[in-house]
Amino acid sequence: MYIKDFLLSIDEIIGWRFPETNGGMTTGPEGQSAVSTFKSDPLRSIGKENLQNPIDARLNLEEPVRVQFSYFEIPKEDFPAREDLLYSIEKSKEYTMADNNVRVKAFFDGAEKFIKLDKIPFLRISDFNTTGLLGSKADIKNPIEVRNSNWLHLVHGMGLTNKPNGAGGSHGKGKSAAIANSALGTIFYATIDKNKQEAFQGVAFLTSHINKSNEVTQGTGFYGLSNNVKPIEQCISLDPNFIRSETGTDIYIAGFKCDNDWQDRLFVNILNDYLFAIYKQLIIIYIGNIKIDLSSTDELIEKYKEICKRLELDPNENFADKLWAVMKETKPDIDIVDLRNGKTAEIHVFLKSNPGYPKKISMIRQIGMRIYDEIRSFPLPYVGCAYILGEYINTFLASLEDEAHSKWEWTRDEEYPIEAKKILKCILKHLDIKLNELYKKYSADKQDAEGMEDYLPINLEEEEETLQKSENKTSIISINIQPYESKSKSENYSPIGDEEEDGEGHKIGGGSGGGGTPREPLEKKVKPTGVKLQSIEPKKLKLIFLPDIGKYRLALMHDINTKAIMKLVLAGENNDEDITIKELRSLAGDEVKYSFNEIGPINIIANENQIYEFNIKENIRCALGVNVYADKQ
Repeated sequence: MYIKDFLLSIDEIIGWRFPETNGGMTTGPEGQSAVSTFKSDPLRSIGKENLQNPIDARLNLEEPVRVQFSYFEIPKEDFPAREDLLYSIEKSKEYTMADNNVRVKAFFDGAEKFIKLDKIPFLRISDFNTTGLLGSKADIKNPIEVRNSNWLHLVHGMGLTNKPNGAGGSHGKGKSAAIANSALGTIFYATIDKNKQEAFQGVAFLTSHINKSNEVTQGTGFYGLSNNVKPIEQCISLDPNFIRSETGTDIYIAGFKCDNDWQDRLFVNILNDYLFAIYKQLIIIYIGNIKIDLSSTDELIEKYKEICKRLELDPNENFADKLWAVMKETKPDIDIVDLRNGKTAEIHVFLKSNPGYPKKISMIRQIGMRIYDEIRSFPLPYVGCAYILGEYINTFLASLEDEAHSKWEWTRDEEYPIEAKKILKCILKHLDIKLNELYKKYSADKQDAEGMEDYLPINLEEEEETLQKSENKTSIISINIQPYESKSKSENYSPIGDEEEDGEGHKIGGGSGGGGTPREPLEKKVKPTGVKLQSIEPKKLKLIFLPDIGKYRLALMHDINTKAIMKLVLAGENNDEDITIKELRSLAGDEVKYSFNEIGPINIIANENQIYEFNIKENIRCALGVNVYADKQ
């Protein structure tokens, strides 16, 4: 029933009510802090949050969930108890303006503007083939009923949830995403649940204020039965062109803040975050007249590319077109991964290398939602996704997610954080194994074709001649790795982190033991008396990878005699990362000290080609950089 028709048919007192504090705590402008989690990209947040919840609540598991995003406007006269809400907005502004907060003033100025419009904009988000919001009749004073009520957790709670730990949204803060998109801080909910129970209620997130009885109120108000803030027991529609006739839930964002290209941006965001759920036929999405499902994805990917180009979106952040090509053209590697705690995870990895690919692997939990994009150091451009299945691992990963579902943080495990970190590292190590396997599929020519020009040898014949001359006197040196002061890694590389620490900020590594003399890294090394080191550019410096033996070869030549230290780094998109040398030998037979990612000090003889062969602990072919530090002349 449309709201206007409903109001003409009832005798009960319906309206807005902000409960009084009764001497308790007031709510200021920061009272709804959970909303700030989604402020950085509010439009993306409503897509990400309001698609995972229906997937969690799927009714018929043989059919996909359907979700519809629809924009509409209603005359201000049809807005539920508009004058009462306007009064609360004005009084909230008056109550909080003493703080002279510019941001708060901007919110209330905007709210007053929107609610006075002749036609007020709304976004309706409706789901189908879901259970609906159960428990709308629950007694809020009964703990057992509250615990089992989806309705109370969503409408009356903040940070409350009764979802299983492995469900998509298990923080209970997802509704804040809708609030972040409302210029009025106001949301309406309507549902028909699987038991045919109907309900409708509005929630406004303002601040404490003085009501008409001259009492101080709480900051959250409810539209419904005015005497007890209970919902109306009918599924009412605010959209004049929509009436619900089957189970599911409608979310109405009042005063929807949007620009002209909001549909295009939402479309791009949804493909970025839910492409795999679409591929697995877990969900069908409608944005206005656009239908997004598996059968239409090829056509929609072309639309996606056109929108990304028109809106000048970063292709390294928006690469659903490339990921879709990989998912269509390759079969996933399916492995049972040992998590080293007696548990396992089933991981499906799609992976392919092509020029222009952004070097990212989308990390996807069981509901089909992308959490974040993992970047692993690898010389070839690649793209892929890792779909992680299993009740234990999904419960575990959900417990480590932030409220925006954008990363996994092992520090969120308050009981066993070190074990949590090790489990996450097992997942990352598996990705490295898959990348290593990808590398082996390509010929040496194809491997070196993209981005490897700077690492080709100066003169392979010259190196081979040097190798033959020194073959009988080469030596292998292997030492224990010493603690090293960690430098911070870019978060773009991994929200998880790849290294263990000893509790004092030191990275912990392990060598194969024996054979050499450990030394401190460059940053900690005590310099020889009277010697100062500076960065130099050698006359010749080339680095190649030898696939036949799985090792790197480094050739160095300089035009003066000097002492030097070489420092190896992983060449990344945003910064350089340290690596760990596993073993190293001089092809001239000279004993060379090394530690962590540093070689030397070595004696450079003018115009003599010095060649070193080594492997790295990371055990994967990487694009390496070399920094050389020599005596200051």
